[in-house]
Amino acid sequence: MRGLYVLSIILLFCVFSCRTQTLQCSAAGVEVYFIGTTYDNVNKATVFVYQKDNLFDSLIDSVATYSEQMGTSDTAKLLTHLDDDHDYQIKLAGSNTVYSITGLTLGNHYTDKIQTGIVDDLVKYNCVNNTVSYTLNGQQFGNPSVMSGVYNVVYISK
Repeated sequence: MRGLYVLSIILLFCVFSCRTQTLQCSAAGVEVYFIGTTYDNVNKATVFVYQKDNLFDSLIDSVATYSEQMGTSDTAKLLTHLDDDHDYQIKLAGSNTVYSITGLTLGNHYTDKIQTGIVDDLVKYNCVNNTVSYTLNGQQFGNPSVMSGVYNVVYISK
């Protein structure tokens, strides 16, 4: 009986020590997937980072990047992430083709509520804000005013 009493006190302590914490979600890094092209064409691409103004006249940085083939499919993913603070051009080494990406738009920076326990360090959570639209070579994908748009991926089809 005494063990049941001690166990009840411990259980009540655990229940009342839990609290809800509200977190501000951060922007997610945007990945780039190439569909319908060979891995060799996408591998060793160069990503040019520009000031976000749709003009591509203020180069900020350039990054040589590799890609990863997605299984045995004709899909390859660049091993780099884009953000919504810049415009981008991606030049494929295998074909010298250039793709322009502008207008990366993030959804509302929403909040997420999580339950925390006695020890906050043991609580794991993933709270990212999805990307809802982008413009690829002048064509818009997704809808900047709707949260159900593209989820953190720019798809480039050949």
